[in-house]
Amino acid sequence: MPQSHIRELIESDFSFLKSLDSQVNWGFSQKSMDILLGYSNTAFIAEDQVTQQPYGIVFTFYYPPRTGWIGLLIVDEVFQNQGIGKKLFSKSLNNLLKIGCQEILLDAVPDVVPFYRKYHFSEIERSLRLKISFSNLLSSLNSTPRSIRTESDHLDDITKFDTKFFGAIRNNIFLNMLGSPKSVGALYYRNKKIVGYGFIHYYKNSCSIGPLIAKNSSIALDIIIKLTLIETGKKYEWILIGVTESSRTPLQFFYELGFKEYDYSIRMRCGENQRKSNPNYVYCIASPEMG
Repeated sequence: MPQSHIRELIESDFSFLKSLDSQVNWGFSQKSMDILLGYSNTAFIAEDQVTQQPYGIVFTFYYPPRTGWIGLLIVDEVFQNQGIGKKLFSKSLNNLLKIGCQEILLDAVPDVVPFYRKYHFSEIERSLRLKISFSNLLSSLNSTPRSIRTESDHLDDITKFDTKFFGAIRNNIFLNMLGSPKSVGALYYRNKKIVGYGFIHYYKNSCSIGPLIAKNSSIALDIIIKLTLIETGKKYEWILIGVTESSRTPLQFFYELGFKEYDYSIRMRCGENQRKSNPNYVYCIASPEMG
């Protein structure tokens, strides 16, 4: 068994993340390290104490006041089944508990659900990943968008609207999205009040929509139109989204648009639910960070 120790992730570790992506194909090669670290509260890497060879990584995300998230837990396939994943997970879990999280969530690859059960995590539902070809989505959109591009001075409006729905504060995510050249947002106002927002992220040959929250399907459609039309001069093959299985309203909406399921993970929770969202809203996430 390797003699490993855990330290915080730094930007120079991105080459290791890209090597892991060749094993799991989760999109590290499409995401810059500054975006990943900007979303995350803390990220950890396990490496050899002597040679400093990296073995695995994990990210933690903190949403005040009491919600935490663990994602992107990956161990190099050469060093799996040697206790490294357990060390990384324990470190991330303890880190969130010290902050004061009373609810910790994760999206588990189905094969590792029994591992998380040992830490008192329980299954909630499937977290679905949907996609549609960029050309098919554009051909089905024929209305005129009325939403506007977001700017940094919209951060407070987005955060207040999102917190009311999500039940925890995610302004660090929006701050990073608004400052990223690979991310564009759109807001929808009605009577000078925000009733929906959405972001789109541009990768090599695909776009990922989310987070997106809208009070109804027509508002959500308008935001999607705006987002997909912003950079139609570029060639993208797929539009990707993530939706939880219990979100019946958004699921029906996206299926009607032509989205198809291509993958899923298992949403799990430790602790009590600290958030109360509205099931009638259209809600999707960009790409759930599996682990």
